[in-house]
Amino acid sequence: MRLIKIGIANINTTIGAFKTNTDKIIECMEPIKESRCTIGCFHEQTISGYPAEDFVQWESFVTGQLESLKKIAEASKVKKGTGPVFTIGLTVEIKGHLYNSCAVICNGAIVGIVPKEKLPTYGVFYDGRTYSRGRAGLNDCYSGDDVPFGDIIFRFPFGILGVEICEDIWSCDGPMRRRAYSGAEIIVNISSSPFRLGIVETRREMISTRASDNQVTIVYANQYGGNDSLVFDGGCFVNQNGSMILEGERWRENISYVCVDLDRTSRLRHENTTWRSDCEMFLKQNSPVRTIAVNSGPQANENGFSYRIPSNRSFFLPPDTNATNEKENYYQNIIEALITGLDYFVKTKAFQKIGIALSGGKDSLFSLLVCYFFAERRFSSESPEEKKKHIKEFIHCFSMPSTFNSDTTKSIARQIASELGVSFS
Repeated sequence: MRLIKIGIANINTTIGAFKTNTDKIIECMEPIKESRCTIGCFHEQTISGYPAEDFVQWESFVTGQLESLKKIAEASKVKKGTGPVFTIGLTVEIKGHLYNSCAVICNGAIVGIVPKEKLPTYGVFYDGRTYSRGRAGLNDCYSGDDVPFGDIIFRFPFGILGVEICEDIWSCDGPMRRRAYSGAEIIVNISSSPFRLGIVETRREMISTRASDNQVTIVYANQYGGNDSLVFDGGCFVNQNGSMILEGERWRENISYVCVDLDRTSRLRHENTTWRSDCEMFLKQNSPVRTIAVNSGPQANENGFSYRIPSNRSFFLPPDTNATNEKENYYQNIIEALITGLDYFVKTKAFQKIGIALSGGKDSLFSLLVCYFFAERRFSSESPEEKKKHIKEFIHCFSMPSTFNSDTTKSIARQIASELGVSFS
């Protein structure tokens, strides 16, 4: 066995808040290091927040991210032994071109930077408007720091790592294909994929397909939180050669861990004659992706690593689980998205409190409940007494009856405000 441990952090970043975002990244790196993880993963544009859009055209917005990356690299060191390999999202400028990139850092060093290749400019996305595309064979260095930049994979003592960014995985002809054929056994995809209804099922199926087609272990880390008009549901996946072995909790900031045996990925490649013949044909017609050797990286099979055993202790039978209530899950996702969307209210710092016109009808009541759930989560770390006090100060309801309101609806408005403990006038 060649066991490695993966830690995936879903964090809530704010656009342009470099110091806050960097502090949060470094804070989350500590438990990943303490758990002796081999790889620690963060989402797309971790340092700047996503979507940065036209901010990336400000010079200080780009140079500031490099300074933050250097602090993060310094924080990746451990007192004894070798620390994890970390993947961090940021924007870099190379020869006048801006790239949405993933930096790979280890033991205080930035060992390489890989740019995004598939730049979406449809729906809510504007990447192609401000960024340049990475491409096959791109071979450059980051100015002044001699850091390898471009189409590269990384050979560490534990195995061969490839990285890519969000949209790259949504194309069957993305960079994963040539990097897997060039030897990459594990691909980390750092994403900022907004929530929309049905997207979780689509992600799950797509990741399983990519992992099976390319015979790799895929690690998928997604952003959490509300930025601008977008809501990100977080969560993560680890899929080994088509078999899902981890699906992280969504709608929360958290860190998920799992151990993976990379020898299993190698063995399944040996068994898969179709993949082998496709790989041989590819390498006959194309040059392999450049490989950067990092001899000082972490080893496999650390003490305490153990092979993942299914919860029912059977590798052949599925575990007994309660059937998913699809309707309940559908509405729960909507509620979570609405609550998370209010996160942007806090990030803008434009207002300190929420005011709700409460008529006693269903619409205003629903608005109040969403705000109340958000407030409960926001003040969850407080004592019950303090939380109750903060909620009352935070949410202000106003009775705004019209000629269409009855005494009943007026009474309902006052009663629900009283029951929830919010102010009412």
